[in-house]
Amino acid sequence: MDIVPDTAQLSQVMVQATAPAFILGAVAGFVSILLGRMTSVMDRIRSLSWTPKMRRVAKVEPCP
Repeated sequence: MDIVPDTAQLSQVMVQATAPAFILGAVAGFVSILLGRMTSVMDRIRSLSWTPKMRRVAKVEPCP
């Protein structure tokens, strides 16, 4: 067993060490996009489900 690794072994270690970080970054970005869209949908649902009386009390303009 070699004490000092060669460049191929170092390259393999670097690939195996960095791949999970890139995958986690991609998953985090995907979740962020989904949450943003879900927030938009929830805002739209709230605006459509409010009655005119609730809009007057809350002083909210209806969505276009």
